[in-house]
Amino acid sequence: SAPVETVIRRRNVDGLIIGAEQLDPAITSRLIEEEIPFVFIGRNAQIQHYSVDVDNKGGSDRLVSHMIGEGYRKIVCLSGPASYLYTQERVEGYRSALARAGIAWNAVEYTSYSIEATRDMMARIISLYPDMDALYVTAGGDFLLDCIDLLRLSAIDLHKFGIGTFDDYRFFDYLSLPICTIRQPLKDIGSKAAELLFTFLSGSVPEQMNYILDVELVLR
Repeated sequence: SAPVETVIRRRNVDGLIIGAEQLDPAITSRLIEEEIPFVFIGRNAQIQHYSVDVDNKGGSDRLVSHMIGEGYRKIVCLSGPASYLYTQERVEGYRSALARAGIAWNAVEYTSYSIEATRDMMARIISLYPDMDALYVTAGGDFLLDCIDLLRLSAIDLHKFGIGTFDDYRFFDYLSLPICTIRQPLKDIGSKAAELLFTFLSGSVPEQMNYILDVELVLR
Protein backbone atom coordinates (compact mmCIF):
# COMPACT_ATOMS: atom_id res chain seq x y z
CA SER A 1 0.00 0.00 0.00
CA ALA A 2 3.00 2.34 0.31
CA PRO A 3 2.94 3.46 -3.37
CA VAL A 4 -0.78 4.22 -3.07
CA GLU A 5 -0.17 6.28 0.07
CA THR A 6 2.42 8.28 -1.88
CA VAL A 7 -0.12 8.91 -4.65
CA ILE A 8 -2.70 10.08 -2.13
CA ARG A 9 -0.20 12.40 -0.47
CA ARG A 10 1.05 13.95 -3.71
CA ARG A 11 -2.36 13.91 -5.44
CA ASN A 12 -0.60 13.76 -8.82
CA VAL A 13 -2.85 11.30 -10.68
CA ASP A 14 -6.38 11.47 -12.05
CA GLY A 15 -7.20 7.83 -11.27
CA LEU A 16 -5.77 4.42 -10.47
CA ILE A 17 -5.97 0.83 -11.70
CA ILE A 18 -4.84 -1.33 -8.79
CA GLY A 19 -4.28 -5.01 -8.06
CA ALA A 20 -7.02 -5.90 -5.59
CA GLU A 21 -4.66 -7.60 -3.12
CA GLN A 22 -2.55 -4.44 -2.80
CA LEU A 23 -5.11 -2.47 -0.79
CA ASP A 24 -6.58 -2.73 2.69
CA PRO A 25 -9.89 -1.12 3.76
CA ALA A 26 -8.14 1.86 5.39
CA ILE A 27 -6.32 2.87 2.21
CA THR A 28 -9.47 2.32 0.17
CA SER A 29 -11.37 4.68 2.47
CA ARG A 30 -8.70 7.33 1.99
CA LEU A 31 -8.94 7.05 -1.80
CA ILE A 32 -12.68 7.54 -1.57
CA GLU A 33 -12.32 10.48 0.83
CA GLU A 34 -9.79 12.13 -1.49
CA GLU A 35 -12.15 11.46 -4.43
CA ILE A 36 -9.49 9.61 -6.42
CA PRO A 37 -11.33 7.20 -8.74
CA PHE A 38 -9.93 3.69 -8.93
CA VAL A 39 -10.66 0.28 -10.40
CA PHE A 40 -9.52 -3.11 -9.17
CA ILE A 41 -7.84 -5.80 -11.23
CA GLY A 42 -9.23 -8.82 -9.44
CA ARG A 43 -11.48 -8.60 -6.40
CA ASN A 44 -10.81 -8.10 -2.72
CA ALA A 45 -12.67 -10.23 -0.16
CA GLN A 46 -12.77 -7.29 2.27
CA ILE A 47 -13.63 -4.49 -0.14
CA GLN A 48 -16.59 -4.25 -2.51
CA HIS A 49 -15.59 -2.05 -5.44
CA TYR A 50 -15.65 -1.84 -9.23
CA SER A 51 -13.40 -4.49 -10.71
CA VAL A 52 -12.35 -6.61 -13.66
CA ASP A 53 -11.58 -10.24 -12.93
CA VAL A 54 -11.53 -13.65 -14.60
CA ASP A 55 -13.60 -16.77 -13.99
CA ASN A 56 -11.27 -18.22 -11.38
CA LYS A 57 -13.55 -21.01 -10.18
CA GLY A 58 -14.72 -22.02 -13.67
CA GLY A 59 -11.22 -21.96 -15.13
CA SER A 60 -9.84 -23.99 -12.26
CA ASP A 61 -12.67 -26.51 -12.59
CA ARG A 62 -12.00 -26.80 -16.33
CA LEU A 63 -8.27 -27.40 -15.87
CA VAL A 64 -8.63 -29.97 -13.09
CA SER A 65 -11.41 -31.74 -15.00
CA HIS A 66 -9.02 -32.08 -17.94
CA MET A 67 -6.34 -33.53 -15.66
CA ILE A 68 -8.88 -36.03 -14.32
CA GLY A 69 -9.80 -36.90 -17.90
CA GLU A 70 -6.13 -37.65 -18.54
CA GLY A 71 -6.26 -40.27 -15.80
CA TYR A 72 -4.89 -38.40 -12.79
CA ARG A 73 -6.69 -39.18 -9.53
CA LYS A 74 -4.43 -37.90 -6.75
CA ILE A 75 -3.95 -34.25 -7.64
CA VAL A 76 -2.43 -32.03 -4.96
CA CYS A 77 -3.44 -28.36 -5.10
CA LEU A 78 -0.81 -25.80 -4.09
CA SER A 79 -2.13 -22.26 -3.68
CA GLY A 80 -0.94 -18.84 -2.69
CA PRO A 81 -2.20 -16.98 0.41
CA ALA A 82 -5.58 -18.31 1.56
CA SER A 83 -6.82 -14.76 2.22
CA TYR A 84 -6.78 -13.87 -1.49
CA LEU A 85 -10.20 -14.16 -3.09
CA TYR A 86 -8.85 -15.58 -6.35
CA THR A 87 -7.04 -18.28 -4.37
CA GLN A 88 -10.28 -19.23 -2.62
CA GLU A 89 -12.16 -19.41 -5.92
CA ARG A 90 -9.50 -21.49 -7.66
CA VAL A 91 -9.47 -23.94 -4.76
CA GLU A 92 -13.28 -24.12 -5.01
CA GLY A 93 -12.92 -25.00 -8.70
CA TYR A 94 -10.40 -27.72 -7.88
CA ARG A 95 -12.72 -29.27 -5.31
CA SER A 96 -15.80 -29.02 -7.50
CA ALA A 97 -14.05 -30.86 -10.36
CA LEU A 98 -12.98 -33.66 -8.03
CA ALA A 99 -16.44 -33.93 -6.46
CA ARG A 100 -18.17 -34.10 -9.84
CA ALA A 101 -15.83 -36.92 -10.85
CA GLY A 102 -16.60 -38.79 -7.63
CA ILE A 103 -13.03 -38.47 -6.34
CA ALA A 104 -12.95 -38.17 -2.54
CA TRP A 105 -9.16 -37.74 -2.35
CA ASN A 106 -8.14 -34.09 -2.23
CA ALA A 107 -5.25 -32.16 -0.74
CA VAL A 108 -4.87 -28.38 -0.58
CA GLU A 109 -1.80 -26.60 0.77
CA TYR A 110 -1.17 -22.85 0.99
CA THR A 111 2.02 -20.81 0.90
CA SER A 112 3.29 -17.33 0.22
CA TYR A 113 4.93 -16.65 -3.14
CA SER A 114 8.46 -16.35 -1.74
CA ILE A 115 11.07 -18.79 -3.00
CA GLU A 116 11.87 -20.04 0.50
CA ALA A 117 8.26 -20.64 1.53
CA THR A 118 7.40 -22.32 -1.77
CA ARG A 119 10.37 -24.66 -1.63
CA ASP A 120 9.63 -25.56 1.99
CA MET A 121 5.99 -26.29 1.15
CA MET A 122 6.89 -28.39 -1.89
CA ALA A 123 9.29 -30.45 0.22
CA ARG A 124 6.44 -30.94 2.70
CA ILE A 125 4.01 -31.94 -0.06
CA ILE A 126 6.44 -34.50 -1.49
CA SER A 127 6.82 -35.96 2.00
CA LEU A 128 3.11 -35.89 2.91
CA TYR A 129 1.73 -37.19 -0.40
CA PRO A 130 4.20 -39.72 -1.81
CA ASP A 131 1.43 -41.31 -3.87
CA MET A 132 0.29 -38.11 -5.62
CA ASP A 133 0.24 -38.38 -9.40
CA ALA A 134 -0.25 -34.70 -10.31
CA LEU A 135 0.19 -31.16 -9.02
CA TYR A 136 -2.13 -28.22 -9.66
CA VAL A 137 -0.51 -24.87 -8.87
CA THR A 138 -3.04 -22.04 -8.71
CA ALA A 139 -0.57 -19.44 -10.03
CA GLY A 140 2.28 -19.70 -12.50
CA GLY A 141 5.54 -17.99 -13.32
CA ASP A 142 8.42 -18.38 -10.87
CA PHE A 143 6.00 -19.91 -8.36
CA LEU A 144 5.54 -22.91 -10.66
CA LEU A 145 9.23 -23.11 -11.57
CA ASP A 146 10.18 -23.28 -7.89
CA CYS A 147 7.78 -26.22 -7.54
CA ILE A 148 9.23 -27.99 -10.58
CA ASP A 149 12.77 -27.57 -9.19
CA LEU A 150 11.80 -29.55 -6.07
CA LEU A 151 9.93 -32.18 -8.07
CA ARG A 152 13.02 -32.78 -10.20
CA LEU A 153 15.08 -33.38 -7.07
CA SER A 154 12.59 -35.96 -5.80
CA ALA A 155 12.12 -39.60 -6.79
CA ILE A 156 8.96 -38.73 -8.74
CA ASP A 157 8.93 -39.84 -12.39
CA LEU A 158 7.98 -36.55 -14.06
CA HIS A 159 7.28 -38.27 -17.38
CA LYS A 160 4.23 -39.86 -15.74
CA PHE A 161 3.39 -36.91 -13.50
CA GLY A 162 0.75 -34.31 -14.34
CA ILE A 163 1.26 -30.56 -13.89
CA GLY A 164 -1.36 -27.86 -14.26
CA THR A 165 -1.28 -24.17 -13.42
CA PHE A 166 -3.64 -21.20 -13.50
CA ASP A 167 -1.43 -18.92 -15.59
CA ASP A 168 0.25 -19.14 -18.95
CA TYR A 169 3.67 -17.95 -20.03
CA ARG A 170 5.51 -18.31 -23.30
CA PHE A 171 8.49 -19.94 -21.64
CA PHE A 172 6.27 -22.91 -20.77
CA ASP A 173 6.67 -23.87 -24.45
CA TYR A 174 10.34 -24.59 -23.78
CA LEU A 175 9.94 -26.80 -20.72
CA SER A 176 10.48 -30.51 -21.27
CA LEU A 177 7.40 -31.31 -19.18
CA PRO A 178 3.83 -31.44 -20.48
CA ILE A 179 1.90 -28.69 -18.69
CA CYS A 180 -1.75 -27.75 -19.01
CA THR A 181 -2.47 -24.13 -18.17
CA ILE A 182 -5.18 -21.52 -17.94
CA ARG A 183 -4.51 -18.47 -20.11
CA GLN A 184 -5.97 -15.21 -18.84
CA PRO A 185 -7.06 -12.52 -21.35
CA LEU A 186 -4.58 -9.93 -20.10
CA LYS A 187 -5.18 -7.43 -22.89
CA ASP A 188 -8.95 -7.58 -22.38
CA ILE A 189 -8.54 -7.22 -18.62
CA GLY A 190 -6.45 -4.08 -19.06
CA SER A 191 -8.76 -2.62 -21.69
CA LYS A 192 -11.87 -3.18 -19.59
CA ALA A 193 -10.25 -1.74 -16.47
CA ALA A 194 -9.22 1.37 -18.42
CA GLU A 195 -12.74 1.65 -19.82
CA LEU A 196 -14.21 1.59 -16.30
CA LEU A 197 -11.73 4.18 -15.06
CA PHE A 198 -12.46 6.53 -17.96
CA THR A 199 -16.16 6.12 -17.19
CA PHE A 200 -15.47 7.43 -13.68
CA LEU A 201 -13.29 10.25 -15.01
CA SER A 202 -16.09 11.36 -17.32
CA GLY A 203 -18.37 11.78 -14.32
CA SER A 204 -20.43 8.63 -14.88
CA VAL A 205 -20.70 5.29 -13.09
CA PRO A 206 -20.12 1.88 -14.78
CA GLU A 207 -23.23 -0.19 -15.47
CA GLN A 208 -22.15 -3.00 -13.15
CA MET A 209 -19.79 -3.50 -10.23
CA ASN A 210 -17.85 -6.60 -11.29
CA TYR A 211 -16.88 -7.75 -14.78
CA ILE A 212 -15.84 -11.41 -15.04
CA LEU A 213 -13.97 -12.48 -18.20
CA ASP A 214 -13.60 -16.01 -19.51
CA VAL A 215 -10.30 -17.87 -19.63
CA GLU A 216 -8.77 -20.39 -22.03
CA LEU A 217 -7.48 -23.90 -21.36
CA VAL A 218 -4.10 -24.40 -23.06
CA LEU A 219 -2.68 -27.89 -23.57
CA ARG A 220 0.96 -28.70 -24.21
